[in-house]
Amino acid sequence: MGKLFKFLAVILVTLIVAIGLLTFYLLTIFDPNDFKQEIQQWVKQQTQLELAIDGDLSLSVFPWLGVAANSVTLNKTQQEIAAVKELQIFAKLKPLLNGKLVVDGVKVDHLKLNLIVDKNGKGNWEIDSPSINKTTNKNQASLASAPLAAFSLGDVSIQHAEISYRDLQQKTHHQLLDLALQIRNPELANHFPLTADFNYLQADNKVSVPVHIDTNITLDLPNQAAQLEDLSIELAKTRILGEVKASRLFNKPQFTSQLEIGAFNPSRWAVLLQVPSLADMDLPIVMQLTAALDTDEDTLKLSSISVESSLVKAHGSANISQLSLEPNTQGKLQIQFNDLKRLLVMSGNALSPQDPKALNQLSSQFRFKASGQSLNISELDLTLDQTKLTGNFALKNYDKPDIVFNLSGDAFNLDRYLPKTTAATDQPQKNKEQPPALLLPVALLGALNIDSVLQLKKLVASGLTIENLNFKAKGHNGLINLEQIKGDLYEGNFAIDGVIDARGKTPQVAINKTLNNMQAGPVLKALADIDYISGKLNLALNISAQGNDLDHIKRSLNGKANFSVTNGVLKEISLEQMVCEGIATIRQLELAPSASQDTQFKTFDGSMTINNGLVNLQALNIAVEKLKARGTGTINLPKETLDLGIYTTLLGDLENKACEVHARYRDIEWPIRCAGKWDAEPSDLCSIDTKQMQKIIVKLAEKELKLKAGSKLEETLRKNLGDDFGDQLQQILKFK
Repeated sequence: MGKLFKFLAVILVTLIVAIGLLTFYLLTIFDPNDFKQEIQQWVKQQTQLELAIDGDLSLSVFPWLGVAANSVTLNKTQQEIAAVKELQIFAKLKPLLNGKLVVDGVKVDHLKLNLIVDKNGKGNWEIDSPSINKTTNKNQASLASAPLAAFSLGDVSIQHAEISYRDLQQKTHHQLLDLALQIRNPELANHFPLTADFNYLQADNKVSVPVHIDTNITLDLPNQAAQLEDLSIELAKTRILGEVKASRLFNKPQFTSQLEIGAFNPSRWAVLLQVPSLADMDLPIVMQLTAALDTDEDTLKLSSISVESSLVKAHGSANISQLSLEPNTQGKLQIQFNDLKRLLVMSGNALSPQDPKALNQLSSQFRFKASGQSLNISELDLTLDQTKLTGNFALKNYDKPDIVFNLSGDAFNLDRYLPKTTAATDQPQKNKEQPPALLLPVALLGALNIDSVLQLKKLVASGLTIENLNFKAKGHNGLINLEQIKGDLYEGNFAIDGVIDARGKTPQVAINKTLNNMQAGPVLKALADIDYISGKLNLALNISAQGNDLDHIKRSLNGKANFSVTNGVLKEISLEQMVCEGIATIRQLELAPSASQDTQFKTFDGSMTINNGLVNLQALNIAVEKLKARGTGTINLPKETLDLGIYTTLLGDLENKACEVHARYRDIEWPIRCAGKWDAEPSDLCSIDTKQMQKIIVKLAEKELKLKAGSKLEETLRKNLGDDFGDQLQQILKFK
């Protein structure tokens, strides 16, 4: 930037000196074309640029001295930098006779300025001469010692100009088209007005933006200073007001500014910024900033930034270093969204959370550091609706994110923010099967590197309320290590660790999980929609599975588990009543209704192995006050069914008189079978196993024959078990 201003200063000085020399020559010489070659040589000597005047110079003398030139070009090593179709300069004659140069006007028509930065970062306007500073000083000295006692420049008019700035290093191209510039009576001591109109066009964007500029300029060239006052810029119906001050104009300039940007509407900038999501964001915004740009230090300091609209308010500051290379930014920001949900709708990211009051307010304040491929946020204080979070966040490599965060907060209800569930259509899909819902974003996890720590006093997710949550996980290229997930849930606590391997097409999961003193009822209700067991649950679970939907995971599940439930209840399943049914059948007594259809147990524990979704219950033990039970069986996870055999032994007399049994019969295990869909009604799930009861009845019948008449027992057996079984029993017991 400094070299560009230096180049423009050299051109300006060269133009002024050329006008002075040319004017004095023209007072005595009537054919200015004789001096074309000398003018071109002088420009070459001073700037190392080649000036070509293809057309003739024309001269007028009265009432002013005027020079006009056509087809003027400025080249560097056969590359055209500037071209002017028509150039006119007018100087007042009478002041000139008194040693004063009063240029009444300069008119430039169809100027083309072609500025190019090559792949090495060098501009085609840069002059390679090592004595450029000396040349500039000589030019300034020649002006001071010129025979002209004073210099004044009248109106400057540039019409139909075109300026092109192409950066081959950054691969950018900016153009100012149809530029019209008016400067009235510029003087070095006083301010003067400037007006400009043009269309701005970015090469990869076909839509141009009309721009209008009005300002008053004050120049202090001896001190290399300038000031733009009453600055007004209008572009895309956005107005910028303020002032700009510049120092060190010809040697690494420095700028300070105070600007107010009004009527900025993102929807009008969607095409220009090539962000289609802004097209519907009809949101007038007012911005204010105080900035200082130092091209020597290559820094930009934004000491004050303010953004306000009906939905967003933001205040902050920032310092940017290495501005022309890879900028490094650091600062602080405070931001508040009054209606985040509406803002997301405007940006094309409409959400329909379950709670209509969710995403209402978001506010945060933090410090930040950012470079080309990294962002660090520290001292974060964030509030989302009723949730507060504090901590820090870091992001590296935007294309393949590397995320590090350590956050802690109070209460967060995740269920509030999940999208609303849509009711399934009543009409079945013909010849169409809905694809299973994917549980893991494999593509995202495969590209994700993460080191995360999250602590929440309370988390509500999937209907579960977890307190004192501690979450710690690390992941690299799809291999996620769940180092720690702990929390309090249902009056107990849990701990989970494991690995998620999403490096291939099919994710693989290995989990270790323990539950301690947790309420069994809510846990089983949440996991398997089972609502007939209560008590304090302890569970140790080691499992592995593969797949990315629930069905595949169930079918591939392998592992083992140990569990125990203490001081609980089997709801609507009465082991005592079912045993009584068997005893009453044998004793030919009518069974009185039970006061309770539940089983209150002291302990309910067991162990199991899991093989491809089939759970083998190896040992099940139930301890009740007056009976005990053992069991085995299977649970089919994919089909959500169970088939368990429970064998119950009496330890004492039961309250129901129909269940009284002589002590010598208490070593009998009364068979109960629980089979069917595990979410069925408990009363339909378990009952006396009639097939197993047949064997027991045979044994009991042999003993009962010694006590009672066989004929009466035979009638009872036929009545309850059928003729076929009665005939078989007769052969065994030899009734006939």
